Amino acid sequence: MSQLADILTATAKPCPVVMGLRLIPYSVGHSLVLHCIGSPLVVGGHVGRADLMTAVLICSQPINESMAAIRSPFRNLALKLWTWKVKNLSFEAELDKWSQWMAGQSTAPEILMKQGNSRQLSMPWPERMLACCLEIGLEENTVLAMPIGDAERLVLARAESHGDVELWSPKDEALWRWVKQQEAKKN
Repeated sequence: MSQLADILTATAKPCPVVMGLRLIPYSVGHSLVLHCIGSPLVVGGHVGRADLMTAVLICSQPINESMAAIRSPFRNLALKLWTWKVKNLSFEAELDKWSQWMAGQSTAPEILMKQGNSRQLSMPWPERMLACCLEIGLEENTVLAMPIGDAERLVLARAESHGDVELWSPKDEALWRWVKQQEAKKN
């Protein structure tokens, strides 16, 4: 693990166990793979047990190991054994654990304002994140293994330092809370 990865993940919360496997921090690589395979867990749509198990398999190990597992000639046998092992787990409860975990993966601050004209982008978000991180000067393998929240914060830090965005700051948060308190006092 690189020093950057060590620094960025030093305070990360432990990931949950879903469908019997411990997840690891959701990386840019995980996001790319799930988008490429059209997982309804990231692109939307009906989510079935097999969809959740595929996503868990991908997100329970480093991306290079995930790719090896997906390409393995024994993949179907392993999935059948795994399906049998977790058959008594509640799909809804496991999907809820996944959803809660996924909701906490983005740690980037809110963007208050984007400079210039806003337009609809065509490329999938993970590919844009990869391109931005590579533009910053990070190496491909570093970016693919990087937790998505860390990649977002680095890209936003660069955009903020170049004046491209204005981010929600602790001062904005304090002001917002004060306004909410004042509103509550009036009511």
